[in-house]
Amino acid sequence: MAIAYSQLDVPLRHFSPEIRYCGRFYGQTARGAPLPEAIALGSLIAILTDLPAGLTELGCHPGRVAGGESTYREERSTEVDVLSHPKLRNHLRDLGIELRSFRDFIQH
Repeated sequence: MAIAYSQLDVPLRHFSPEIRYCGRFYGQTARGAPLPEAIALGSLIAILTDLPAGLTELGCHPGRVAGGESTYREERSTEVDVLSHPKLRNHLRDLGIELRSFRDFIQH
């Protein structure tokens, strides 16, 4: 039996018309080749600058992978560095972008 996202009370990509999705901040090609320029600070700022007004989920996969195998291991670490870069906070402020959690959009 399928459960509608509204029954779970969580917003989901492509099911919440008021929330757009942006998947451009991704450090590999469609074939899995490294694409480091796509997850550089300048690229993220360009992506954020181009966002339309309203709510957008920025898809990303930041993390520090210790051990184990991951085809996105290096890119995850780079994403952490870029997302926590000191200059990013100023750019967000200048662009009028407010970081939010999906918890803010759960309807009660």
